[in-house]
Amino acid sequence: MRLRHVLGVTVTVYVDDWRQQATVGKGRGRWSHLFSDTSDEELHEFAQRIGLRRSWFHKADDPLQLRRHYDVVESKRLEAIAAGAEAITWREAGRMRCAAQDRLWQERAT
Repeated sequence: MRLRHVLGVTVTVYVDDWRQQATVGKGRGRWSHLFSDTSDEELHEFAQRIGLRRSWFHKADDPLQLRRHYDVVESKRLEAIAAGAEAITWREAGRMRCAAQDRLWQERAT
């Protein structure tokens, strides 16, 4: 679902279906990734709406934005989908990253 336009760019928040089994602190669950293809601020606003803390954001030095994400347990993954995040497979997330890298390399080459 397209969330809204920001300076003429359509922003989308995605949640993948990675579902990696992990223990974080005392909590154990299956974790996926919530990310945006363009805007950290839009992602933060969305994450806040579903009850995620900004301190949980994983910030990678990534001009493509695709490694910048929140880890979410299955219940938050489903909540994100209900709130408008686009559900994708982890393979689709990987293809998005590769396509974005290709675009960036082409832009830098010209």
